[in-house]
Amino acid sequence: MIRQKIFLSFFLALIFFASVLFSPKPLEAGTLMTIKDLLSNSRLSYNQAEPTTIQTAIHNLSFTTATSVTNGTIRVMIPASATNNNDGQPDLDGFDLNGLTSRNLSCPTGDVRWEAPTASVSGSRRCLTGYACFECRFTGTLPANSPKSFIIGDLEKKLINPVAGVKHTAGKADIYTTLVYLYSFSSTGGYTLTDSSRTKTAIIEAVPVTAEVEATLTFTVAGLPANLTKCGQLTSIATTTDTVPFGNLTANVFKHASQLLTVSTNNSLGYLVTLEEDQPLGLDGSSLVKIPDSGGDDGTATDQVKANWANAIATNSAAYGLGYSLENVTGNDAAFSYNDWQNSLIKQLPCTTSSEICGTQDSAAIIMSNQQAVSESAVNVCYRLNVAKDQPAGNYWNKVKYVAMPRF
Repeated sequence: MIRQKIFLSFFLALIFFASVLFSPKPLEAGTLMTIKDLLSNSRLSYNQAEPTTIQTAIHNLSFTTATSVTNGTIRVMIPASATNNNDGQPDLDGFDLNGLTSRNLSCPTGDVRWEAPTASVSGSRRCLTGYACFECRFTGTLPANSPKSFIIGDLEKKLINPVAGVKHTAGKADIYTTLVYLYSFSSTGGYTLTDSSRTKTAIIEAVPVTAEVEATLTFTVAGLPANLTKCGQLTSIATTTDTVPFGNLTANVFKHASQLLTVSTNNSLGYLVTLEEDQPLGLDGSSLVKIPDSGGDDGTATDQVKANWANAIATNSAAYGLGYSLENVTGNDAAFSYNDWQNSLIKQLPCTTSSEICGTQDSAAIIMSNQQAVSESAVNVCYRLNVAKDQPAGNYWNKVKYVAMPRF
């Protein structure tokens, strides 16, 4: 009979010890600490703006002790569901533990020797149902008015934020109460509550903020004055936005003119600018008598192949005529440069009207392009003209067209 009484007393003592150690006490039983719970993310899981997204957060419990304690423990209790509270899925009435272990926790530092932290699932032997419990034990004297921080979660694993509660109102946060206890270890082998406090955590849905940025593409053609060095040559005449007036020509003498093209676009795929002519320069605008497009010094230049054109007095009759060069001003968007490998490289203007008028019907040539958004990308288009002594007299003209378009 005596043995039974001793056993019963020991059993009751164990129950008392466990309740002291693992049960939250009324906050009035201890001196209140100042505390706040800073979340790295306060959005509800599966919220209106992100209906398929599980939201997770690191909890940084910052508190200041009110009482000096020698040898004790800090215990944090965060609201959790009574069931399915550690399955990696959001819960209706609390934070899911999400498999957090001691490796995902960071105890306070300084003043005392801190042991490894522990994490306990709601309803387990070490934690009351309705809470996820986290603990940091220490040896030594933790002074009063000591600011500390207990971090729950890390980059590897975080607590999972709850979904909207049953009585949730859109635009109004769901409030959860986190409890923090400071226990001292008594000489009789139990823990005595010393300080305690609670803090409110507000979890709310993300607010969908929407805006549309319109796709933009601006393209300008600017005339340039005479006596400027463009594409390595001094311009002979002034141009305007919509004219390149070469004026009177002298056989075997180059004339140079230039226009400045500038492009800006916010299209992430970029843009391109093409150039084409309706026909070679024609007498009185006809296609019967023409100043041809130049083939360069050796007659090999085409609308697709560049060639050098440095000699005003041609040794090849195909050298006479009209050609164009390109020069980057800002950026590197020009399709080629007048000095890629020699100093006077040109191409023919692509003639796109018909083979009867053009001789061969070409496709418009890309002269500027980029595969991303640009701001104020600029290129000089440089025209060069030279005629032979037997070129029939008269007024010659054609139409050159630039087209700027976004890439798709």
